[in-house]
Amino acid sequence: MLKTYTLTFHEKQFGGSIVPRQQAGLTTTVSRKNPFELLVALDENLQAKGNLLWDDGESIVENFKTHNYIELEFSIKSGLTTTLTIKRLSKGVIANVPKLTTIEIFGYDELIDYSSVRKNGNVMKTDFKKSVYDKSRKRLLLVADAFYDFTTDKDVTVTWKSYPITDYVPPQSRVNCAPGQDWPDGTACEQLGCLYDGRVRDNIPKCYFPKRSGYIATKTTADQVFLKPFDGVKNPFGDNISPIEFSTSTIDGTTTRIRIGTTGRFEPPLSIPRKSFSTGEKFVVETSDKTGVFSFSVKRSSTNHSIWDTSIG
Repeated sequence: MLKTYTLTFHEKQFGGSIVPRQQAGLTTTVSRKNPFELLVALDENLQAKGNLLWDDGESIVENFKTHNYIELEFSIKSGLTTTLTIKRLSKGVIANVPKLTTIEIFGYDELIDYSSVRKNGNVMKTDFKKSVYDKSRKRLLLVADAFYDFTTDKDVTVTWKSYPITDYVPPQSRVNCAPGQDWPDGTACEQLGCLYDGRVRDNIPKCYFPKRSGYIATKTTADQVFLKPFDGVKNPFGDNISPIEFSTSTIDGTTTRIRIGTTGRFEPPLSIPRKSFSTGEKFVVETSDKTGVFSFSVKRSSTNHSIWDTSIG
């Protein structure tokens, strides 16, 4: 009779650990030929450590000091720049050791720039089809040709850059940070303060404005909000006008008028009716800084549904 056991693990018990692994095969001999992977569980300080010991899998250890084996030490520190350090602690020589091709990290709460992955300062080509970030599970899966090659590598430092997860914008809501320009990598995009995603297709912008872009409120009165540009992102079309004022008013109680501009600037004469007819509907304008910059939304009072929201993209 087959018995089933359920084991429950608390994440804090294993946070801070790096565990090397290989995909299982039908036999140990087959398993040992599969590429190495690292399973990383970050601790509360966004760090983790671990080791790998590897020998031929057959020799009996008579004297550990003279035994032929390979030992690697792993350490990782996550943040806006994540650094994975791999140190080779032994001088053992073993043929046909599989490469380290996959890093899986749990507790990762940043938005990775896949084009920024470097190995000892050199650009690494990541597998965009297999590499993925799961925001809900805070899980990053990073796949490349060889984060570590046992034949040629000794000490290795792997780095990559990330963006705050609060800056993430869904692909369908992204606004192109520099229309008309083709971005081969994220360097030029980063100089603008924008986010780069080289994996996207189907006319979705690779270089796009983060959520925290636009203006921030400096002063609020009963009927006006005074705004200045947010310094983190550059305007690709020139300098932002500063300061500007946000104000709202109603026409006959049923039409809402929103004005964004500066006092004294020329306003083209428009033949917009200054009077309105009653529809029975009223609108509420709400302002917010929940994304780190100023935004506003317009809600229909009868349904409380937003019909306009500048915080979305």
